[in-house]
This record gives sequence, C-alpha cells and structure tokens, in this order.
Amino acid sequence: MMVQENGVPAGMKHYSAEFKADAVLYRSRLGATVRSVAADLGVNTETLRNWIRAADGRRSGAHSAPPAAVQAGGDAVQAELAAARKRIREPEEERDILRKASPVFRDGDALVNRCQFVEDHQRRHGVKRLCDIFGLSRSSFYYWRRTAAARAARQAVDAGLAARIRKAHQDSDGTYGVPRITAELRDQAGRSSITSGSPGSCGPSGSRGSACAAGTAPRSRTRWR
Repeated sequence: MMVQENGVPAGMKHYSAEFKADAVLYRSRLGATVRSVAADLGVNTETLRNWIRAADGRRSGAHSAPPAAVQAGGDAVQAELAAARKRIREPEEERDILRKASPVFRDGDALVNRCQFVEDHQRRHGVKRLCDIFGLSRSSFYYWRRTAAARAARQAVDAGLAARIRKAHQDSDGTYGVPRITAELRDQAGRSSITSGSPGSCGPSGSRGSACAAGTAPRSRTRWR
C-alpha cells in the first residue's frame, strides 16, 4: 500500500480529527494559502476549505453562546457587584443629604424643617429614603403637606393681625398697652362689619341702621390703658 509522507494512506479519503485540526492550523500560518497547504498535505483543496469552515463555525458558536452554567455564573457575579456598589453608595448619599440639611435644621421648628426638606428634595432621593434618614414617619410628612394650604391661610391672617397691632402701637406713640390695643382692634372690626352691612351690625341691613344713619349710634367700646 502506498503511503504519503503525512502518514495518510493514498487511496483512502478518511482523515483523523487530529489531522484535520493540524491542517486548519497549518493554513493559519503567515503567507499560507488553502491551495498551497492542500498541496503540501496531499488533500483536496475543497476538502481543506470544508475543514476550515467547520473549525470557524465551532469557534463562532463557542463565543456567541456560552454554556448556561458559565452565563449563570456571570450573572451572579454582576448581581453581587451591583449590590456591593449600592451598599457603598447608600452611606455616601446619606452623608451628602445630612450635610445639605444641617444648615436648614439649625433654626426654627425641627419637624417643619424636616418636612420642608423632604418636600424640596423628594424628586432626587424619594420620600421613603429621606424620611428614613430623618426618623420622620411618612404619614406625618403627608399630613404636613396636605394641610399646607390651611397653614398658609392662617399665617396670612396672623401676619395681618401683627401688622395692625404694630400700627396701633405706633399711632399711640407707644403709649397703648395690650388691653388698649385689643380694644382698638375690636373697634376696627366693628367698623368693618358696619361697612360690609352684615346682619345684626350697624349697617344698611342691620337692626340699628337708622340710628347709624342719623349719627346717633351708641359707642360701646371702653377706653382703658
């Protein structure tokens, strides 16, 4: 039987897997061509091309579809890294929040300041996160926010009253005390109700309207210092 130098019988077309792998590797050498390698190994050119295509397909499949176990292991590692980053990021975020809040909490009502800070920064950090950091219950925060309009109205009334008290004190050159200023404010409130004509007042629709119109309405206020 005639045998070629590569150890493959001349009359047989069966080649071992090792021989095929060596042939493909031989083809990858610099300057080598399919035709020259096939001639050197004594194989058909098209046969060598088929071996090369098969080897390329196996390598491509190995890269594009990793084994399920390897992929699952990679996912677990990624999840663990994400959790570690979160554990590191949370304390840093908490320190940043407390640093920003420190000047705000120095003065005024502590509860109001905390609620206002949560209101101002909830878009970035979230209500739950901020309430946890400040030891504030979310129900307290939501109640504070729900009653904001009523508080604003009450504050406006208080501000108006304070302005009238200051004016009465200034008009008296600082001589009026609390009782006298209180009487003045009540008198002003009475005149306001006369102008508005509320029922029972000294106005057009009040029971004493005629007396007021005649300028004989009784003065009920008491003057004292």
